[in-house]
Amino acid sequence: TPEIYTLSLHDALPISVRSPSQFATNVNAFCAPTPVTPDASSLPALKAAAQAEYAQIDAHVLTLKDATVNGDAGIKGEFTITSTSGTTLTDTQYTALTKSSSACTITLSTDNPRSFQQIFSKISSTIRLS
Repeated sequence: TPEIYTLSLHDALPISVRSPSQFATNVNAFCAPTPVTPDASSLPALKAAAQAEYAQIDAHVLTLKDATVNGDAGIKGEFTITSTSGTTLTDTQYTALTKSSSACTITLSTDNPRSFQQIFSKISSTIRLS
């Protein structure tokens, strides 16, 4: 069974940045079992899955590249998506494979990317998977 976690950054951190559209900047984490082996050779499969996901939600991909997550090989994607209310959201997404055969995706979402870029970078360096 997949596990899903959501954290509003405004609740967790002393952030005084206002959202132009009242969007709650947040972090979501999702882990699910996978048959993919956790090593650098799995990166093309992770990228292909991310591309398919982004296409399915009609996202505009800004970057999709190799990344290190908690010392393991993973990918980092950055994309924008427009909500049904017309708000453009910017997402930074990290996906990595755990040693316990799960694929974990951490997504940081905001409608104010300039204000949250530094915070998102700090958060990404604290991601821990087990």
